[in-house]
Amino acid sequence: MKQHYLVPQQHKGLSKDLEYRVVAESDEDADDWFVDAKDRMLDVNGWPGYVADAGVSLLLTDSNGKPVKRHARAGDHIRVDTATGVQEWLLVESVEYDDYPDDNKETIAIRVHPVAAPVAGSVAVAHLPDEHDSATFVVERSGIQLKASYHGRAEDAANSNGAVWQGWSEGYWGALIKRFLQ
Repeated sequence: MKQHYLVPQQHKGLSKDLEYRVVAESDEDADDWFVDAKDRMLDVNGWPGYVADAGVSLLLTDSNGKPVKRHARAGDHIRVDTATGVQEWLLVESVEYDDYPDDNKETIAIRVHPVAAPVAGSVAVAHLPDEHDSATFVVERSGIQLKASYHGRAEDAANSNGAVWQGWSEGYWGALIKRFLQ
């Protein structure tokens, strides 16, 4: 499977690419597995529960910073509270589902990037967010094969926000995408 079109091409800076694969026993099992994985990926409020001792609290909000209990949509924000008291905000830039029935394949992807807090009075971070940083999460099904992947991008490592992918461990992202498929 080639890289999903929502994953930015990396020309300079730092990148991190992780993936986890499983194989279902039948097309029907793979279809069901994909639906479950898609639901887990879109349930941002559930992400901290997928990774033991993450030390991170995530809250899905609407575009105005008001908490919501639903699947993520383009234009939403994710408030990230770390154990150290730092608060970051991510914009859900895109949520894309694609179905390719002739190829027996389907994909869903979410791309996020750091932004300033959408609400006044929010805890500020010590640096300005770099909107060139991004994280893209992808779940793909091709026949009976399923793959969950994470793609972190930071074009300017010297000025990078870093929390989107660099500040959290590879173990966190690896455990999260693995949980999408379990």
